[in-house]
Amino acid sequence: MALVNSTLYPDIADELDQWKDDLLKEGWSVRITSATFPTAPELRDYLASVENLASVLLIGDFPVPIYEIGDESDKDYQWFPVDLYFMDLNGVWGDQDKDGKYDSFSGHREPEISFGRLTAGSLTYGKSETKLVNEYLERNHEYRTGNLKLPARALLLRITIGLVSQRPMLQMGWHYCTQWTQRL
Repeated sequence: MALVNSTLYPDIADELDQWKDDLLKEGWSVRITSATFPTAPELRDYLASVENLASVLLIGDFPVPIYEIGDESDKDYQWFPVDLYFMDLNGVWGDQDKDGKYDSFSGHREPEISFGRLTAGSLTYGKSETKLVNEYLERNHEYRTGNLKLPARALLLRITIGLVSQRPMLQMGWHYCTQWTQRL
């Protein structure tokens, strides 16, 4: 299922229809729905109510659940987005300190659905969210129909571990590679 922010939906409907046609041709079943949800629990409840849901792609801006971990003694908390909240539709998520961030997770902890986001509202490339999403969907169509020509290149992460002056050393570097991809 693709769940599209209802504000964005009218401006990307044509490209969404093309994307849906491409997926149907590949044998997928596709359902596109538009909605907005003010809170993460409301969105999660909606996903849990959809029968036979195996996967969801959120397109546009939707609530982001936050999880926090930390040491109670010195209030040194770390927090981060946790989309597992939407994938695990029957686990128990709690907010013990009532600060709006989840801090406990129990019960069944396995994801029931696969989940993804296509969000461009906060990007600053000099283009609108609508333009960025439409361009993405157009490139997706070109790729699925074999019309997107990608250059033969790769990015290689090289890690070297050794000793320098009797101290452990870790050296990492990204290398742009074309020599190995020429043979592909």
